[in-house]
Amino acid sequence: MKILLCSLLATSGVVTGWFVEKEITGFANQPVEIPLTWEEEDTEDLSICLYARSTNESSIVCADRTDSKIEVPANTLPAGNHKMILLERSQTASDQLMPVPNENSQDASFSQQFILRLNRNYSLFIVDQSIGWLYFFLWSVSFYPQVIMNFRRKSVVGFGFDYLGYDYVGFAAFSLYNCLLFWSPAVFNLYLDNYPGASNPIQLNDVLFCLHAVLIQTVNLYQCLTYERGGQSLSKVCVSILVLVGVVTTALVIVAHLGLSENIGWFQILLMGSYIKVGSSVIKYIPQVLLNYKRKCTLGYAIDMAILDLSGGTACYLQVIVQSVNANDMTIITGNSGKLGIGLVSVFFDIILLTQHFCLYGKNNEQKLLELEKEVDEEKSPFVSQRLGSFLGSRVGFSPTTSAVLYHGGRGDLLASTASFRDVFNSKMDVQQEEVWANVMESVTGSRPGFGLDSSEGFQRSSK
Repeated sequence: MKILLCSLLATSGVVTGWFVEKEITGFANQPVEIPLTWEEEDTEDLSICLYARSTNESSIVCADRTDSKIEVPANTLPAGNHKMILLERSQTASDQLMPVPNENSQDASFSQQFILRLNRNYSLFIVDQSIGWLYFFLWSVSFYPQVIMNFRRKSVVGFGFDYLGYDYVGFAAFSLYNCLLFWSPAVFNLYLDNYPGASNPIQLNDVLFCLHAVLIQTVNLYQCLTYERGGQSLSKVCVSILVLVGVVTTALVIVAHLGLSENIGWFQILLMGSYIKVGSSVIKYIPQVLLNYKRKCTLGYAIDMAILDLSGGTACYLQVIVQSVNANDMTIITGNSGKLGIGLVSVFFDIILLTQHFCLYGKNNEQKLLELEKEVDEEKSPFVSQRLGSFLGSRVGFSPTTSAVLYHGGRGDLLASTASFRDVFNSKMDVQQEEVWANVMESVTGSRPGFGLDSSEGFQRSSK
């Protein structure tokens, strides 16, 4: 964004002006160039001097009309956000460098301020960006196993609809928060009103991660609407919570629009988008933790997704810390509560889930599999019996964050496989596995998915 600076010179009576960026970003250990574009022809006696109000010293450097830029020497100012002043003066008036003008002085009325944001060095900037795209990759890739598993099974039975509802609404709200703060100057000005001189805490990887998450969850939503779902739907509790969020948000928007409260403005509405995502993250993790505790095992939960989630949350925190250190700006941490909250919730619950799997209940998984195999053998049938439908739901349980209705049955390990990478990208889904899955669907839902075909026809074709 550029601003046009105009001042009326008493000596010439001519209005002059130039363009200068409203914000300039650079590195403290490197020279920083500030481009100037002169608007009109004027006397060559005109010069411009640059000041830093934070140093309260004489001008840093001056330039005349023949210069197209002002260059701040390396190591002149420390890392951080500096309020800079460009003051227009005539060389004939004085050959001495002028002191920093007071904001209320007459000189200040003929000056223009802009923000110079200096990072410590380029190396830290590269580390910051690398960690940011690392968390983008780790968190983004964790969405795909569920989508691919649903597609291969042509079913979403066992996938938590409540989980999808919470996550979809949360990411939609958080995407709105990130996109507006990153791309809208008007919204960023609201942020600056609450955090004067602060840097924008939202990075490009933050925006793309949220948009990508909404896209993937939209695919999940389409699958839930079109694939076999066995009568599953959103619970009354989930619907009530989502409706309550919508009503409260609408009420706050009306209050902010009408100006009914001094404490509720558009910035508070913006922040609410990030808080909705934090709240949805808390809700969606709790059922999985309680389910593992109740069953005293972690069967049916894809632990590799928890590892990815923990790694992404850690990288998210590291990026914020490195970004804050490099910019010497603590508001990157204090003014970005949404991103920090999501990272904190992810790391906190993933540590609990990993502890449950590796330290507490994971050792019980094999025994649970043996019990399931015994139950199936007692039916004296090569396929899954009608009893298995109720057995899966009541005794073994489903993971609310991954699909626990599975297709492996060749060696009695029906629940050993979930929406994990090992299973999703295993293309060796043989005839017996396909037929077992069709029988599982028939016992649980009363219909056979057939993977796009009539299951018996598919079985016969595969046998040829």
